Amino acid sequence: MVETAYLRKNVEISLLVLEGEVSELPRRARENDEGSWRDSEWMTNMSRFEWLRELEAAGRLEPKEQDRYEQLLRLLHQYLPLAEQLDLPLPDKVLEAMRTQPPTKREVA
Repeated sequence: MVETAYLRKNVEISLLVLEGEVSELPRRARENDEGSWRDSEWMTNMSRFEWLRELEAAGRLEPKEQDRYEQLLRLLHQYLPLAEQLDLPLPDKVLEAMRTQPPTKREVA
């Protein structure tokens, strides 16, 4: 039970951090914000995305978490040209998620 609560808390934190990071891409591109201090932060946050991808693949995300993850994946897919413009690398697992998981909302029965 403690492990489950810890997992839920870390998933929530990761989703919040990634939502903020990805939503900043348009501003960063507009302002040509290529600061190196942000690049290390970007990679740290992309490792969060990889972790969420692993949880998603293992079926360990709750339905609401799954929805937020998928929404985040769609947003990142939309902003992919901005990440490329800023030379921000995306981990292979994240790119794979974009290729193998269509950016559409999953149907809930």
